[in-house]
Amino acid sequence: MLQDRLREMPDANTKQHWLIQTAVDACDPGAEMHLVDRRLPIDDVWAEARRICSCSDEELVELVADRYGLGVANLSHAEPRTIKLVPEKLARSCTVFPLREDDSHLVVATSDPTNLEAEQQLMFVSGRSPVFEVAAPETVRQALEAHYRPDSAAEKLLKSIDTHGKSVHIVGTGEPEDLVEEDVGGEPVIKLANLILREAVEQHASDIHLGPGRGTGSVRYRVDGVLQLQMRLPMPVFNRVVSRIKILGSMDISVRLKPQDGRARIRVHDEYFDLRISTVPTRGAEKCVVRILYSETVLGLSDIGLSESELVRFRQMLSHRDSIVFVTGPTGSGKTTTLYAALRELATGDVNIMTVEDPVEYELEGLTQIQVEPKRGVTFASALRAILRQDPDIILIGEIRDPETAEIAVQAAQTGHLVLSTLHTNDALGVIPRLVDLGLTRQSIADSVGGMVAQRLVRKLRPDRSEEVGDDLAPAEIDLMQRYGVSPKFRAVEQGDGSSPYKGRLPVLESVVITPPLRSLISSGAPPEELRAEVRVSGTRPLRDGGRDLVAEGVTTLEELDRALGESATETDDSGQQEAVPAAAADAIALDVAADLAADAMAAVAERMPGESLPPSDALDGSLEDDGDEAGPAHVIMADDDAVVRKVAQALLEKAGFKFTPAVDGVEAMELLNSNEDFDLMILDLDMPKLMGADLLRIARSSPRTAGLPIVVLTGSPDMPSEVDLIDQGADDYIRKPLEPARFLARVKAVLRRAGG
Repeated sequence: MLQDRLREMPDANTKQHWLIQTAVDACDPGAEMHLVDRRLPIDDVWAEARRICSCSDEELVELVADRYGLGVANLSHAEPRTIKLVPEKLARSCTVFPLREDDSHLVVATSDPTNLEAEQQLMFVSGRSPVFEVAAPETVRQALEAHYRPDSAAEKLLKSIDTHGKSVHIVGTGEPEDLVEEDVGGEPVIKLANLILREAVEQHASDIHLGPGRGTGSVRYRVDGVLQLQMRLPMPVFNRVVSRIKILGSMDISVRLKPQDGRARIRVHDEYFDLRISTVPTRGAEKCVVRILYSETVLGLSDIGLSESELVRFRQMLSHRDSIVFVTGPTGSGKTTTLYAALRELATGDVNIMTVEDPVEYELEGLTQIQVEPKRGVTFASALRAILRQDPDIILIGEIRDPETAEIAVQAAQTGHLVLSTLHTNDALGVIPRLVDLGLTRQSIADSVGGMVAQRLVRKLRPDRSEEVGDDLAPAEIDLMQRYGVSPKFRAVEQGDGSSPYKGRLPVLESVVITPPLRSLISSGAPPEELRAEVRVSGTRPLRDGGRDLVAEGVTTLEELDRALGESATETDDSGQQEAVPAAAADAIALDVAADLAADAMAAVAERMPGESLPPSDALDGSLEDDGDEAGPAHVIMADDDAVVRKVAQALLEKAGFKFTPAVDGVEAMELLNSNEDFDLMILDLDMPKLMGADLLRIARSSPRTAGLPIVVLTGSPDMPSEVDLIDQGADDYIRKPLEPARFLARVKAVLRRAGG
């Protein structure tokens, strides 16, 4: 027993120990004196002190810190430059870990604040006065291993994972000449990087996200469109893994303050996979995203899960050989897969099919595929001009991004070519204003566009991870049922192992076939309401209708449909006006006092969900877990010069569990964004004094610090730019004034869901 070892020491070395006395004084005053040998390891004495107090390491740390008037060490906030001040040998012999420093002081974590010898040695090697903060011995030791021996930490991670017989082979990559060995890491780091790549391929992940945090970095896989946390790495290990992946992509590991792109090719289980690697600088490290391209057999249109009615409409669009067919949707919505399925069906051998892509994701037999290479002068526009001299019948353009490409695509369609392409719009009819913004006339759009398809992907519920809903509906399910107008058949059953109850995805489509009446309305510049009414008459089903069918059939759940569609789930009334279903219950807010306005808004939300407080999104649960940061409430900054609007938004967001910071104008917002405060979302008004919202949006998007910050534009002006124009400028969504509580919260949550995966 440890107690016996502590008491059976030679008398010459046995005396009262400061730590034991601290424990006795705090937890058992008046107890007999505990004599221990001061030569015992601090771990043993620490264990005995915990036994006396019946407490945890954290509680004992608090006792010691309180007795000696010291701070409690936070080892996750250690500064890298400080670690270099203390040699590893000294840090290990004294069991201390350096945390931070200034010109006069060196702050270190220690389990023995009475160690005068350690204090003297630290002063000598650093030239600064040591300041002790208290930490448990095991905590100090783990920090020493992670920061001084990151390879050991990587090796420890690998030992817990079965890697026998599984490997990743790197194919066709070159390494920069100026490799820095200490940045690359040793064999354990290489094995760990290979493990991350292999596991991602085995889980059929589309992307790997390596995100830095305060004390640890996270590794997340995007599987079926949703990010899933796989592991956390100590930051020294994380940085070396990122460097290793940069080497695979022939990127410069000495450059860490600029974004970089690279490519690699790997072999896993005798299959080849192409990687597209992107890094961006963050506050303290680089974030790395790896896109995995699978060389899979391309499925036909009949095999990708389209409903029979949508399949018929899509084939009708493809039957015209002198028009453009657009597939629209956000990134990751399966646009390219659908177009490749169409190409496979069209590639009958008697037509010349050519593509311009960035990147070429699938290699198809019988097609000529061109990879965009801007550094070599191969852009969408230049490649498309060259293709037109190659006598093509069908042309695929990966994406129309600029006026020149749009103009050439229209010319190609009008001269007898079938053109397939993608755009980023919220719905099918969004193609029209997007093309207008690119400089095309409405007449040329009407003459050249043959069809428009909006698409989303909905995850399929696993039969073994579902249960029938019956009549026992949860409040959230009732709310979704009312919003979408369909009763769920099954609900997902979560397991303790963290695995997803969903596997695989199905497309949900909104197809608009250009009919003569619709063509006439487009060319005459008819308003959106008339266009929506016409496409509904011609048989177009909104996205939400296809999603409702899948819920009614038990293929997916209401929660998954809401995650995939979000604000796309809208209905159109007879007047053509779109509104959420059910309509937000907020009355017109016309009170003079801001506090009363906020109370009125909250009452409207309470009316919408009687008997329950407003919950945050089920995907957020009132908090947002950032890479490496502890979970906490999502932090929203709002820039608006209207005090009433700020007050209403604050009441709504704080009631929903968010943290809220107001800014009275664009200048104050920029100062807050450049502070040490972390924000998860910005809401900005377009019309503000000092700095207009559009300028604030542009500045935020051009700064590495805020380039990835989700931004929602807020406006009450009737002359507001089009939604497409705002999204092109960098906005993730927009909201009109006056604020309707339910709609406002739904859009905020939807943007945060999309940003967090």
